[in-house]
Amino acid sequence: MDKIRENPPRVTSVTLNWQGRDVLLRCVESLKAQTLPLFEIIVVDNRSTDGSVQQVREKHPDVVILENPANFGAPKGRNVGLTRALEKEPDYIFTIDNDLYADPGCVENLVRAAGSDSTIAIVGAFIYDDGAPDRLLSAGAIVDFTQNVSRQIQNAEDLDRLYPLSYCGTGHMLTRSSVYRELGLLDEAFIGYGFEDSDFGFRTRGAGYRVVSYGRARVWHTAHAGIGRYSFKKKYLETRNAVLFMKRYGKWHQWMKYLVFVAIGFIAAPLIEIPKGHLHGVAGKFRGFWDGLTGKTELAERLLRS
Repeated sequence: MDKIRENPPRVTSVTLNWQGRDVLLRCVESLKAQTLPLFEIIVVDNRSTDGSVQQVREKHPDVVILENPANFGAPKGRNVGLTRALEKEPDYIFTIDNDLYADPGCVENLVRAAGSDSTIAIVGAFIYDDGAPDRLLSAGAIVDFTQNVSRQIQNAEDLDRLYPLSYCGTGHMLTRSSVYRELGLLDEAFIGYGFEDSDFGFRTRGAGYRVVSYGRARVWHTAHAGIGRYSFKKKYLETRNAVLFMKRYGKWHQWMKYLVFVAIGFIAAPLIEIPKGHLHGVAGKFRGFWDGLTGKTELAERLLRS
């Protein structure tokens, strides 16, 4: 740790924002409070209309703000920030969602974990619940090809262990900049939201690198409206992109497993979710599955603009 502080690497953060007035400022302020000072703090805005960017500009004029002319969605929006970050040649890039805020030692501990092995390309932080700060939400993701394609590790008790992952969510991920230069940025074929991080993790591991999480690096999630918990838009984009991921990586036996869980979900979702008022979300799941299979993109693009 002393060596890191004596000769600190250059770490740039990239935060993607959309309508984050209730959460963005806290995220940025947690980044400015890091024990390992960040080289640059970049906020990419997907054409918000709630004044969230103005808040940051007024209170933190040193933060780099990139304003997209439209809502580009997650992968394309993040890529705008990643491209800008890479121009200054940092050693690492830390991507963090606007509804997360980081422990002061988060980035330093992520760098410490990455530096422990040259084959580690990506390190993820543990995510906790802001409403119950000691409750672990996720220590990372394992792809198991069930209905949601992956499951979250929620029983990680050893904070000093590096947990191997299938991928790390881009909302709490430290990545060696050299990996982006070697493998490219996030795949924008995953339109809008979901599975661009799964794809990037698979590409990274396929190139021979390790993807891990480290419990001494912590972030907290603050619930806010965002894209909606069970909206047509969210469930459509997630489901469409899940099918795209399966088409790219699933083997025949993994497809069989996935389809069994999808069939169960399609039976259960109307029974469980429609009484809760989530009819549109259920319809989004069905339509997203079909458009994913057939490779259609028109609705996904239109939903981004809505």
